[in-house]
Amino acid sequence: MGNSIEITKGQWGIKQVFSEQKNYLKVPIAVLGEWFHPDYGEVKFVQTDFDSMLENWEENVVGYEPPLFLGHPIDNTTVEGAPSIAFLEKLYQESDTLYGLYDPVDAEAYQNAAKGSYRYSSAEVSRNAVSKKTGQPIGTVLRGAALTNRPFLTGMPRVEAVTQQFSESVDNNLTILFPLTTEKEMTTQLENTTADL
Repeated sequence: MGNSIEITKGQWGIKQVFSEQKNYLKVPIAVLGEWFHPDYGEVKFVQTDFDSMLENWEENVVGYEPPLFLGHPIDNTTVEGAPSIAFLEKLYQESDTLYGLYDPVDAEAYQNAAKGSYRYSSAEVSRNAVSKKTGQPIGTVLRGAALTNRPFLTGMPRVEAVTQQFSESVDNNLTILFPLTTEKEMTTQLENTTADL
């Protein structure tokens, strides 16, 4: 929490400002391109896949925040029981890469990414997904992701540990206004008021 001086309509005052830093994991979900998998055959991501994942994320069609795991669960029976290290907060595209901004559940996940213990990622994607509400096709859906050091998709950017700064003014009712007088009187009032905040 900080303070800023505001001058308006012949008055000056102290406005409280809320400022916070937030740590995230910037996780590549997929890049545009084509690959061949020995088990699944052709693997391809085109722009329509990205558009579909972005739209389905905005509409919350999966009904939960897609989790981030350390490695993929070995089999489907462990998917729901495996602990997540972060949850998706934002999905967005930069150039040819789709990214997820993940909110880590603790400092360890962020620190491991920051020091490079986990460098890459692998997405859990459902193609030709069907809406749970309507039964209608909804295209490609992101269901989760995993950190790995041996990704299948080549050309993937590395996972990044990032920090974002958020600042916003607290409700205007908390602004304390005083008549705008001489600079000397303003300084005296400022010193007295700041001591009370």
